Amino acid sequence: MDFKALSIAIILSFAACSGSNNSDKTIEASVKEEKTENEYVGYLRVDLDMIMLYSKSVSIHNLDKSIYAEITGDTLSVNGVKYNLIEDRRDILKRHIDSYSFYPDYKVFILECDGVVSDFYKVRVKGGYKFIPIDNKHVKFETLEDFVLSSIPDVGNPSPLRKEPNDDSEILIGHEEFVYKSDKIQGDWLHVVCDIEYLECSPNLESGWVKWRDSTGLILRLAQTY
Repeated sequence: MDFKALSIAIILSFAACSGSNNSDKTIEASVKEEKTENEYVGYLRVDLDMIMLYSKSVSIHNLDKSIYAEITGDTLSVNGVKYNLIEDRRDILKRHIDSYSFYPDYKVFILECDGVVSDFYKVRVKGGYKFIPIDNKHVKFETLEDFVLSSIPDVGNPSPLRKEPNDDSEILIGHEEFVYKSDKIQGDWLHVVCDIEYLECSPNLESGWVKWRDSTGLILRLAQTY
């Protein structure tokens, strides 16, 4: 509706104008909601260390908002059945919580996040979708870039350490023997530095670049810690 048409609508009918405004507001809110959902595509880290140490909780909900499972302290509850995150076998636990990375004995619980719906993160569990409340302070959303930076890069095939951030740059021989940590992202390339807490690197292997994504998506293997 252009300005002239809108002016005529105001003169002819105040009620019609109000309806138009309400419609515009609805469309605007819908666009904002869609944008917000798209911004929350990445990964969700659950702080199992804090939950298990201080008996905190995180709940996982079905799409109808009913509770599917709950973790409180070191106990996983699913449909009234309780499992111990440390004592019970990992394969048994993963029958119920099959996510991107779930290793409760190492305090690692990461889920792929495909957006937000109302007050919930929409996450992938067991090949489908579940909800986790946004207001739970023991979960943290990370974009793909943030997730790469907070993970431990597995430097090597298919992402060898190079001197410069391009596919034609020299490969730094011998980097497989050392552990690196993420430093910064430059386009499709990740700058890494030697993690001297594990082992001091040789002078020519103290830092370099690895390709973390290509046209197919993430190609760099990532390890996790807590």
